[in-house]
Amino acid sequence: MIRYIKVGRLLEAYLAISLRTALTPGQQDYVTNIVALNRYYGTSMPITVSNNKRALTRAKMGGVHVGQGRDAMWDQVVKTECGGWAVCDIKQLGTSDITSGNNITHLRKGHRKGQPMLIRIVDGDCPKVPTHWVGEIEEMPKNVRQKWVNITDVLNYCEEENQPSPWQPKVDDNQIAWTRPFGGYGRLVINFNKIPAHLWLSEWMPLNDEPAPIRVNVELNTDIRTHRKCEGFAISGDKVTLDGETLEGFDNEMRRIWMGLCTNKGEPFAACKTQVNRIKRKMPKSERGRIKSKYGQGYYIAPKEV
Repeated sequence: MIRYIKVGRLLEAYLAISLRTALTPGQQDYVTNIVALNRYYGTSMPITVSNNKRALTRAKMGGVHVGQGRDAMWDQVVKTECGGWAVCDIKQLGTSDITSGNNITHLRKGHRKGQPMLIRIVDGDCPKVPTHWVGEIEEMPKNVRQKWVNITDVLNYCEEENQPSPWQPKVDDNQIAWTRPFGGYGRLVINFNKIPAHLWLSEWMPLNDEPAPIRVNVELNTDIRTHRKCEGFAISGDKVTLDGETLEGFDNEMRRIWMGLCTNKGEPFAACKTQVNRIKRKMPKSERGRIKSKYGQGYYIAPKEV
């Protein structure tokens, strides 16, 4: 029996090579805007990206590896009308998990704060590509189209219109959103086919690089050098410092985690334990104990003892 790469993964790779204004995980501007959005809304969306190479197939589309699974909480940061920015995920029409792991806690906080969290629904005619395919995929997706919806609007509708709670298990076949038990956190699930027409931000349209059709007019301080400091810890460009002393040997993933620790105001920051331990080994022994963990939530920097 031949297994094929999921259509959604092929479309994600196609968007990665087709869209120029959308920021994607791994780009510095993606990290910058996630940090700035967290600051503006008072949220804690994670900025770390999985370094799990097993999540990639050996197939490529336009030089981009086709991924088998989620690498980051949000697939994109997109420009909106009025010049603002918003986090965005790429999904297909139907029923889909919106979160994984403890990301549901970050999404619930974003919902409470009123942060726009967009979904770019995509559809198109994709070639059948076996999972064992190696190298470039010769045929590109065709007739790719998109439509937009804001998760925050959907969740508000569910809570205000006497719908079953989106934060509880499914109780009704006509339910729009629910949380299915999975691990210790559960996963938020949305059936996009059940979303009322008035909640959609757009109708189907050809895939394009235009701003998302939502008015987000907020001024973000994207100069993250101004708020990367935390109790003596700081990061500026490629330089990582502790009380003014430069720490050497930080790669991109370690810098992303360090930035998250420095900008999260003492709140737990989701990060890989292996990477955190690598960071600790670069620090003076007297300071390593200040990076502490909170079970199930992440790591944070404790205040310096006087």
